[in-house]
Amino acid sequence: MGFAVLTAAVMLNGTVPGERSLLRQVVLERENPMWHGWQALSDATGTIPMLVVLVVGSAVLLAARRREAATLLVVGVLVVAVVNPLLKTAVDRERPGLVEIAGEVSAGSYPSGHAAVSAALVGAAVLAIGRRLATGGRRIVIAVASVVLLLIAAGQLALGRHYPSDMLAGWLVAGFWLAVLNTLQGARARRGQRRGGGRGA
Repeated sequence: MGFAVLTAAVMLNGTVPGERSLLRQVVLERENPMWHGWQALSDATGTIPMLVVLVVGSAVLLAARRREAATLLVVGVLVVAVVNPLLKTAVDRERPGLVEIAGEVSAGSYPSGHAAVSAALVGAAVLAIGRRLATGGRRIVIAVASVVLLLIAAGQLALGRHYPSDMLAGWLVAGFWLAVLNTLQGARARRGQRRGGGRGA
């Protein structure tokens, strides 16, 4: 619902009220000493590096005989990585254009691929790892994951690559898909428990 409302606002008005002026306040020129740090972070968290992390992470989970967690990780990320460019084409929103963007980027800006793919990867990892942790451990993992995603978003804004609504939309896309996968896995686990209980009886 949130994604639908946000997308409608972007397609009708071009931007969300106030976000362009906000972006002007945080975007950096290349001469700024912090620019290179944000650019390095952006390069390290692009789609290709994220997919490399996905391959390594799923391999580690498979080696640990955690097939369901590996499946969650792979399906969670790959579906978002495929769907997000299609959404970009459908919305056809241009980049902010406040500064020259370093490197090659797609013409479409909404939703942010950086936000969507990183949120899918981090979120799927949290779901896969969190089930084996106590409540305190889960909170720490979620806090660290939130900081990582906020840093990625801050970098995209500082480099002028995206509007704030692009980042939010990417998070919403990933969050929706992960919620669907988590619900399906929970339902499957409950069915397995009922079958096990029936056989035990």
